[in-house]
Amino acid sequence: MCLLDEYIKENCLSVESVKKYVDDYSIFTHYIGKELELGRVYSSPLRDSDEHPSFSLFEANGGSIIFKDHGTNIKGNVFTFLQYLFSENKNNLINFKDVLHQINSDFDLGLNGTPKTFKPKAKVIAKHIKKERPKIEIVSKEYYNQILDYFSIYDITSKTLQLYNTKNVRYIYYEYKVGKTIVYPKTLCIAYKIGKYYKLYMPFESKKNKFRTDFPTNYVEGFQQLKYKKPFVLITKAMKEVMFFREHFDIDSVAGKSENTMIPDFLMQKLFNKYENVLIWLDRDNGGKLATEEYIKKYSNLIAVNYPNFISDKDPTDRYENLKKLNKQNEAKQEIKDILWQYLK
Repeated sequence: MCLLDEYIKENCLSVESVKKYVDDYSIFTHYIGKELELGRVYSSPLRDSDEHPSFSLFEANGGSIIFKDHGTNIKGNVFTFLQYLFSENKNNLINFKDVLHQINSDFDLGLNGTPKTFKPKAKVIAKHIKKERPKIEIVSKEYYNQILDYFSIYDITSKTLQLYNTKNVRYIYYEYKVGKTIVYPKTLCIAYKIGKYYKLYMPFESKKNKFRTDFPTNYVEGFQQLKYKKPFVLITKAMKEVMFFREHFDIDSVAGKSENTMIPDFLMQKLFNKYENVLIWLDRDNGGKLATEEYIKKYSNLIAVNYPNFISDKDPTDRYENLKKLNKQNEAKQEIKDILWQYLK
């Protein structure tokens, strides 16, 4: 790069030249008027009235700071934030270049040949705190077609959904120390309730966004519904599988808070005391295999169940769904019975 090119790059107004002198967090705090802690929820500076705080800053990959206003679903980098902040009409945002000019002026950066009186300070370091886990509350609605259609894939009826305190979510409250955020799910949102806590399952969202929970670590899905009438109990991966085994086989089954969160020892001991056999049937993927190995390492009397190698489906509900498409759901159920009986001989 020649000297002229280097001079132009360093002195012409651009995102790169602005960020050479001032970082994202310093810009956010300058225009918001106070330092915000990453991950915390605040009243949105983009709206005149935000009774339920819904605005947060987060650290993105690469170290840049981004914002999200959950109340409007607006999100982006600091320059997008200023476009919304400076625009009277949020549907007609000011030009991106005007944002750069405003920063250049307010911070006296001296770019594009303007007088430069600003001396870069040491970068402000954002307060990185452990993200607060919110308390979850929901407002539910009737079992409409969307949730019934989803569980009909596995022929799980509304009676079983009710038995396991399954809710069809209308909207969600995330309660933080500093306030409350309301979120309206874009896709189907299912809530499993234990006591005063919830686990949210959004099956049509990305893997990262499928689950939200405020369950304490020692909470076990399906434990309240155990009947203790059969000689065995099954540890499976999640509530959907717990309900599937109840619906089709009237089998007692439980699941930890997540597949990689082991059921607490005092509850495991209760299972061993109440049942002749305790079986575990998790996914056959790497996560499921590792979790099964951890259980077996700790509880040698646990019986690990797996599909035979010629079956490629990773778990019983997947197997049922795929065979049902071929009108072979009865075959799928018989397979499960045969496999369980094989391990109980």
